[in-house]
Amino acid sequence: MPTFFDYLQPDGALVQVHLGLSTVARQALWKQSKAVPPAIQKIGLLDTGAEGTAIDTQAVLSQLQQMGVQRTNFGLTNTPALGGLAGSVSWMIDFVIIPPWQGRARPAFAPLVRRNLPVEDLNIGRLGYDVLIGRDVLNSCRFDFDGFSSAFWLTY
Repeated sequence: MPTFFDYLQPDGALVQVHLGLSTVARQALWKQSKAVPPAIQKIGLLDTGAEGTAIDTQAVLSQLQQMGVQRTNFGLTNTPALGGLAGSVSWMIDFVIIPPWQGRARPAFAPLVRRNLPVEDLNIGRLGYDVLIGRDVLNSCRFDFDGFSSAFWLTY
């Protein structure tokens, strides 16, 4: 199983993520001989307190709409840091965590990929993040957080 290591930033365990069209949406474009737009690159926080993965409404919404990503669900999400229970929209995307390069010509491991992942559209930008990576992704990983050495490890 791949494991990568990185240092904690002042905001926590941050990783590079790519947000792209879901597999189903990409296949539909291919069938129509249309170009597939490139993935959106953002920085995400590994957040064991978040039940699901969330993207920031303002930072990502317009880019997702330009890519052609469709809303999949409307619901309620409890986000205490944003004031509690609020309405939210879900989007179906392909989600990729890119291992840190750490001075190499390319990453040492394959990325962590979650195809057709439903993500919540929340106003998390005011918390300082574009993407929160929740337990829906982390539940299939081992996440070690070492405050003494200011480092973290993610095994997937």
